[in-house]
Amino acid sequence: MATYNFTIRATDNVGAYSDRDFNLTVNNTVYDRFVIVGNTGLVRSPDGINWTFEDGLSGFGVNFGGGQWLVWTNTTIMRRSVDGTNWITYTPTFTGNPGAISFVNHLRYINGAWTGLFSSTVSGGGLVEMTSTDGIAWTYVALVTGTANTASADFDIDPAGNMVTRDSNTFMYRKDAVTKVWSRVGANLTFPYQNNAASTIRYYNGVWIYMAGYGAAAASCYATSVDAINWVVRPNAETITGLTYVNGRILSMIYNPSTPTSNTMYASTNAGRSFSQYGNNTAKPGLMNNASGRQGFAYFGGTLLYGVTGSGALHRSTDDGLNWTRSNLPGLTSCFAVAARDGIL
Repeated sequence: MATYNFTIRATDNVGAYSDRDFNLTVNNTVYDRFVIVGNTGLVRSPDGINWTFEDGLSGFGVNFGGGQWLVWTNTTIMRRSVDGTNWITYTPTFTGNPGAISFVNHLRYINGAWTGLFSSTVSGGGLVEMTSTDGIAWTYVALVTGTANTASADFDIDPAGNMVTRDSNTFMYRKDAVTKVWSRVGANLTFPYQNNAASTIRYYNGVWIYMAGYGAAAASCYATSVDAINWVVRPNAETITGLTYVNGRILSMIYNPSTPTSNTMYASTNAGRSFSQYGNNTAKPGLMNNASGRQGFAYFGGTLLYGVTGSGALHRSTDDGLNWTRSNLPGLTSCFAVAARDGIL
């Protein structure tokens, strides 16, 4: 709690004045700005430097929206919190005949509501779209695909309302903003996917970007589209993971598993049409080892974070990804997803 003292002076047109003193007492509330979920629990931090471990609150994904954090697991168990400190574990409800939900694929808060993709038994087993205002009660919207789905199914929605995702195979799907119908797109291309490896879809400045892959170059993919229907495959490296937008640049990590010290930050200033090496790449050996939640980056207020799967390490940059500081997170041995309160993905 802090008290602020100040004086207000009123002056008339001939210079006479009168002062009045005021004081204002403010109950300062510190919210956790960042949350990272992993294999043993979650960690939370108000500044990206000081972290508190919450044992047992594990998860595969995390996002913030509508005034609360949501964490999801590889089942239907979810967790929610307003402040990042006090958490409620619960089982959400599903209405609208979505079939039996087996697990949560991915959740995002966009345009004032939660949108989620879930694996379901509907149509023999597939991926369904659902929506929620509170993250507790979910309503069935549409069947995305009847293909049995084990993918993490990242997705994004553009300002017009078009939505794009992909399945466990090599297929991309688009929901038309007008007809509300899902259909397969980019049928002439193969969009490789490895379960539990980074696979990211983002819409930035008029261009859709898809990045995925872990291992050989043949199993990696970097593709762009202006309409989410026709896709162009771009040159890629052995592993491409994670996307974020920071001060006019789209950043991504490229990792060569055969030479770990070649981990390199790449940046694009033309809406993802091309990327080039960026920053002080010698300062971050071991920076990248794939982010299995696809959401390896989080940014807020000049702090950019990147979590590492397989080690529980965290990398922090305060100069938009030019230089990085590495630290070990308490309690976690693997980071699955990183998010910031009111931040940028």
